[in-house]
Amino acid sequence: MKKVVDDGLVGEVVEATFAYDRYNAALSYKVHKEMPSAGSGIVKDLSPHLVDQALYLFGMPDAVFADVMVTRPTSQVDDYFEILLYYKKFRVRLHSGYFVRSPYLLM
Repeated sequence: MKKVVDDGLVGEVVEATFAYDRYNAALSYKVHKEMPSAGSGIVKDLSPHLVDQALYLFGMPDAVFADVMVTRPTSQVDDYFEILLYYKKFRVRLHSGYFVRSPYLLM
């Protein structure tokens, strides 16, 4: 993908989205990442992978915005995030949630 982007084969990038969503209303108490601890929550679990992909493809952004929430009624840790990486001519949206019923639709 890096070569495709670098060679301009996809045209001018104006926005890119990397998402890893799933729907699971129930908590899994056997899974360490869903119980409060220093390394738990979706931001520490999944965002490093999406951030790594974005930085590899596009480099360091000029600005960053993040929205982190708890969306499941019984969740004890963050289970949703959206991170926006702003570059001079485009932005990258990183998104993940444990309580997302349908995939993100591009319009």
